[in-house]
Amino acid sequence: MTGRDAGDGSDLDRVTATYIWATAKAHEVMDDYLKYQFFEHPAIAAVLARHLAATAVLPNDQLSSKFRNLETTVTKLLAKVDGIQSKVNQKKVIIADPSTDGTSPVPTTFKSSSKNGYRGGNN
Repeated sequence: MTGRDAGDGSDLDRVTATYIWATAKAHEVMDDYLKYQFFEHPAIAAVLARHLAATAVLPNDQLSSKFRNLETTVTKLLAKVDGIQSKVNQKKVIIADPSTDGTSPVPTTFKSSSKNGYRGGNN
């Protein structure tokens, strides 16, 4: 931060001196942080304490019942999806037999893909 006011580069002596002074100041601050092992430094400890208080996760006694309820819901949804897929896969498609005159359709069963339909492309 102390090097941000170094200047626009027109006075090289001032810019150089500002950067050297900022580097020395940064080393002084770093030594102070290292002395307190970062997390115990007064400038950091308060921020860490606020962060820990804001993001703390407290024990929840109801977690196991909530998890069981979620598993039950997922199981029911999977059963519904399986039922819908089996209905779609059992669908019969009637097409005309090209060897006849086209007036009497010959039933033909195709496995239908729920993604692309029985033709294989997007309908």
